[in-house]
Amino acid sequence: MDNIVCNGEVLNTDNLSVGVSPVNYQWYIDNTIGDTLSTDFNPNEPYIEQNVAPGQTSAIHNLILIAEDINGCKDTVSISFTTSIPNANFTENLPNSVPCPPITGAYLDASTSYGTINTWLWDFGNGNQSGLQNPSNTYFFPGSYDLSLSITDQYGCQDDTLFNDYIIVGGPSGNPQYNYDVCTQTASFFITDQNNISSVVWNLGNGTTQSNLSFDYVYNIGTYSPSVILTDAAGCNVPYPINPQIVVTNSNGLNANFSAAPNPVDINTAVTVLNQSSTSGSPITSWSWDFGNGTTSNLQNPPSTTFPLVNPYTISLTIGNALGCSSTYSLIINVNPDIVPILPNVFTPNEDGINDIFALDSDYFSSYVFTALNRWGNVVFEKDRDPSFPLFLWNGKTNGGENCSDGVYFYRLKGLLTGGTEFDKTGYITLVNQ
Repeated sequence: MDNIVCNGEVLNTDNLSVGVSPVNYQWYIDNTIGDTLSTDFNPNEPYIEQNVAPGQTSAIHNLILIAEDINGCKDTVSISFTTSIPNANFTENLPNSVPCPPITGAYLDASTSYGTINTWLWDFGNGNQSGLQNPSNTYFFPGSYDLSLSITDQYGCQDDTLFNDYIIVGGPSGNPQYNYDVCTQTASFFITDQNNISSVVWNLGNGTTQSNLSFDYVYNIGTYSPSVILTDAAGCNVPYPINPQIVVTNSNGLNANFSAAPNPVDINTAVTVLNQSSTSGSPITSWSWDFGNGTTSNLQNPPSTTFPLVNPYTISLTIGNALGCSSTYSLIINVNPDIVPILPNVFTPNEDGINDIFALDSDYFSSYVFTALNRWGNVVFEKDRDPSFPLFLWNGKTNGGENCSDGVYFYRLKGLLTGGTEFDKTGYITLVNQ
């Protein structure tokens, strides 16, 4: 076994005894017959020093093995070993409590051991650790902190010490946080676990300050490192960083938009939408159409749709991106009632200002062709819709500008109503010049 044994560890023995089986074994420490350490072939129990004096770093012992075979023959062997008794300890210059941070302490190692101490691990309770023999540590925030020290000597023997609530640091405390909405570029600031806070000053990282405990703020594109200073009634100021940094990019930039034609539209006439959505940030990944007539679509460019009733219908488009951002645009489609253009059957183009032209009573058409024929089937006049004079059909003259004679004329009016419905009507009109 090793000559140096760590206090509290299992004795690492190698039993080489021989005899007529079965052989019984008894292990003792320092001739303490009657106080058997173990009866195993090799002891597995840890050995712990008793009655260790202050400052004691080692103890020397004899490990005794008595072997007795089946015939009652006995033999005894002993070996000397030393236990290393490390003791983790330190001194420092800190009070038990302070009213306001920061507070810095210097720590001097006062640990002892039989072997040379070669490893130190300090834990200051505030997230800081050190492997130095004589470190320093600063407490920047209020709270109650534990302190621990673990040591290891050259033989691998270890000891540690823990002081609960070793130092109490006063002042205002809290947990400043923010939630960031990438779609709106808005950060929502707030403080949880508030304690002893009299006032706050937020620095938003762009020169802007706020004094509310919670608020929302819209950032421009950029990178920001916000922070906050908490103050108590005694005037103790404690600055808190806020992590992580706020990185604002044009991640949204969504703009849902579309056009629809025709609008207004006639009943059961196809309406076609033209997707005009755009993004200046993350690409568009989804399209959700609701046509208001029970029809929906997830296509970027959906098929045409119709509307069965004389009602206003709302078409809505919502687009989205991979970040979960969305934009919605809506457009009202008006459905025309059934339209039957009313046409006169007599007109008097005698330039007296009364009933001089054959005309529509309202602008029903987006386009049309009007044709007038005489009794022999010859076309005497034909025209397309003139946007400047959309109601005008015929002034009683030929296309060459000559006055037509009195009589009954056949006409045809063929075109497309403003709601998209095709229109084709024939009839007779009486022309009277007198």
